[in-house]
Amino acid sequence: MASTGDDGDRVRCPLIWAHFTIVLSSVFVGLRFVSRWLMLRVCGWTDGAIVLSLLLSLGYTVVSIISIRRAYGLHAYDLTPEQLTDLYKAQYVAILLYGAAVNATKISILLLFLDVFNSTRLRRITKIVCAAVVVYFLWITGSNIGFCIPVQAFWDFTLPRDRCFSPVKWFIEMWLHIALDFVIFLLPIPVIRSMTLPRRQKHWLYFVFALGFAVCLVAIIRLYYMYRMVTSSDEIAESNMLFILCFLELSLSIAIPCLITLKPLVDRVFPKLLASRNNSNLNFDGSPRDITDSAPPPTISSAPTRRQTTDVDMQEV
Repeated sequence: MASTGDDGDRVRCPLIWAHFTIVLSSVFVGLRFVSRWLMLRVCGWTDGAIVLSLLLSLGYTVVSIISIRRAYGLHAYDLTPEQLTDLYKAQYVAILLYGAAVNATKISILLLFLDVFNSTRLRRITKIVCAAVVVYFLWITGSNIGFCIPVQAFWDFTLPRDRCFSPVKWFIEMWLHIALDFVIFLLPIPVIRSMTLPRRQKHWLYFVFALGFAVCLVAIIRLYYMYRMVTSSDEIAESNMLFILCFLELSLSIAIPCLITLKPLVDRVFPKLLASRNNSNLNFDGSPRDITDSAPPPTISSAPTRRQTTDVDMQEV
C-alpha cells in the first residue's frame, strides 16, 4: 500500500499496530500460564518456547518502533546518509529477531503436538517437521547474518554490494515459511477427526486450528507487499503496510497456540461453553466419569505419564 496522507498519519498507523499486537500476544501468553501453570500445575518445553517467541517478538517490536519513529513512513530523499545507515542497522537486527520469533513459535506448536499425539506415525511426522523447522531457521539466520560480505555492506552504502544476496532469497524463504505453516496446521486435522469428543469441543478445536490458516493468509499478503517494497523506487515509503503485517503475523502466531491450551480456563469461567449437551459426567468415550478421582486432570504437556488415548490427552485443549 503506497503511502498517502501526511507523514504523521503514515507513521502513527504502524505504531498503533505495534503496541496493540504486542499487548495482545502478552495477554494470551499470560492466560496460557494461568490455565496451565496456576490451574493445572503443568509447564513444559512448549511453554518455554512460546515465552522465548514472545520475548523475541517484543525485541522485534521495540526495534521496529525505533525505526518507524526515526524514518519509516518518510521518503528516502528525506533522510540523511547517517539516518539511512541507522535505519538499515535497525532493519538488520529486526530481520534476525523476526526470523527467530516465528520459528520459536513453530517449534512451540510442534512440541505441543508431541505431547498430544500417541500415534507413532504422527509423532514421527511431527519430529521430521520439527527438524525441518530447525534446519530452516539455521539457514535463514546464517544467510541473513551474512546477507552481505562484509556484513557492514548491508547498512554502509559506501561499500560495494556485489557480494550481497539477491532479494529473491527472501521470497524463497517466505514461500518455505508459508509451506511449513500449512503443514503444521494440517498435522492435527486427522487426529481431531478421529476423536470421540463432544461436538462443542471438536468444533472448538476445528475453530482454533482454522485460525492457524489466518497466519498463512497474512504471510501470503505480506509476501505481496514485500514484492511491492523491493520493486519500489522508494522502499522506505512502501514499508508501512509490511510492518503492520509483520506485527500481525507474529501476534497471531503466538496467540493461536496459546488458545489451544486455554480449555481449563474456559471451563472455569464459562463452564457450559464447551460442556457436552448430553451429560457432563460422562467421559468422552461415553463411559461414566469417576468424579471422586483425585488425580489431576490430563492436559497437554503432562508428558511424564503419557496416556494411551489421544481423546484423553486432548480433552483439556
